[in-house]
Amino acid sequence: MLNSEKGSALVIILVISTLLLASSFWAVSTYKEGVRTTEQFLDKMQARLGAESALQILKYYGATGQFGSSTLSRQLPEKLNFPNTIRLTGDEYTLSLQDMTVTVSLLDSSALLNCFYMDIKTLARLLYAFGMEDEQLSVYVNSYRDWIDKNDFHHVNGAESYYYKHELKAAFSPRNSKAMQSPWEMSLIKGMDDTRWKELRSFLMLSPKPGLNIQTMSPRMLSAHFGVDMSQALQLARYRRENGYLTNSTIEATIGRIFVDEYSGLNNFPSRIVRLRIEASAGDARERYLGWVTFIPDRQGPFRILSWTEGGGDE
Repeated sequence: MLNSEKGSALVIILVISTLLLASSFWAVSTYKEGVRTTEQFLDKMQARLGAESALQILKYYGATGQFGSSTLSRQLPEKLNFPNTIRLTGDEYTLSLQDMTVTVSLLDSSALLNCFYMDIKTLARLLYAFGMEDEQLSVYVNSYRDWIDKNDFHHVNGAESYYYKHELKAAFSPRNSKAMQSPWEMSLIKGMDDTRWKELRSFLMLSPKPGLNIQTMSPRMLSAHFGVDMSQALQLARYRRENGYLTNSTIEATIGRIFVDEYSGLNNFPSRIVRLRIEASAGDARERYLGWVTFIPDRQGPFRILSWTEGGGDE
């Protein structure tokens, strides 16, 4: 009888010990999870603070700085750890702000195709470079012309409202105006496919200022605009970086032929409408900002945000 009672007591003690041990493990696990969640939250807040700080500095930078043919310059206090000159070609600059790493890039809107003032020849060459076949390219280019013209008579291989409403069964028709509301409209036009759209969309934007800036265009854009291969375009971009400026004579000497129509509509100065990209990291947290800002002063102030996305997003 005594042995039985001792055995029962031992079992009870073991059960209680097991429960206490399990409770301890649960408490430690909960504590660790709470600490990890708190650290992640603090990292997220710190990354956001870094992105916000970079944004405020860039607003001041653009509003008070000096625009060059392909750069924006401003003397800032050393403690801000910002370069005195930033290229408007989308180059990335990595900065260290306290315990955060912040990457910023600025891109001149005139380095891209403007959907308000589309350069159709450059558009066609870009799509061809992205692998669009001649027949499909003819369909798309003529359908684009139908999209923006004011009549309902389609070009050869083009498309007007009948195609979209009755053949495609779509809930939209051509805009019949150059005043697109978004670059995304270019994806709706007959002849476009998902593969080419993924390539093209980063080369499009909307701006009230016409013209392409030869000093900020990417090698791919230089290749498409002048109809040259990428090796020649890269040579032009390399010369521009080393010497700071491209001239017509330099282009013709590099490529080996004279251009006429390609110079029409070109600028040698940025539009002052800039795409800002900011990415800040702290620990495992990342915060991304993407937007368009005009630094053309008006009655509203020295700058104005045209569009803005927090957390990333498409252009």
